[in-house]
Amino acid sequence: MQEQFDATKKESAAEDSIDDDRILKAIINEGVDPSTDYLLKCIQKALEAKIPMAYARLAGENGLRMTRAAFALLIKFGDMLEDFVSLVDQVQFFNEIEGTQTTDLNALIKILKELPQFVSIRNKWEQASKMRKWISDMKSKLGGKYETELRHEVLKKKKEAAAKAAEAKKEEDKEGAQIDSSG
Repeated sequence: MQEQFDATKKESAAEDSIDDDRILKAIINEGVDPSTDYLLKCIQKALEAKIPMAYARLAGENGLRMTRAAFALLIKFGDMLEDFVSLVDQVQFFNEIEGTQTTDLNALIKILKELPQFVSIRNKWEQASKMRKWISDMKSKLGGKYETELRHEVLKKKKEAAAKAAEAKKEEDKEGAQIDSSG
């Protein structure tokens, strides 16, 4: 009897894991679930309206992909998947009432702001968006470091080439002096 219960429990846990994976895939990859994409657009717009933050738009599409991936991790390990799914359900319900996916984002944001989990989900999105600035800063820092190393390497090669040219000139002058003294 105990084995039968454990098997059912394992099967239920596996189904939950599959659902979690499906949700996370929809968060990470745009186009998997239109309601998830629409919710993330609302959250992004709410973040941009909160305070005009430059980091919320850094790196364009690549930054958005990175934000989505970071957000998925924050949601998963912050045990907020249920909260996120309830917001996605609200978006689906709103779109069914309105009858279209292209409704005004501001109207939906007003509705979502009334829900208690929206603020915590938006804050997780904000944390994920801050990764854009970190990545941009790291790219600038590494790019500057690489540029400096490359500049030093080029100068070193120029000095070596100049030294070789000077040495070749000395050898040429020496050979010319030997020819003049022997002749």
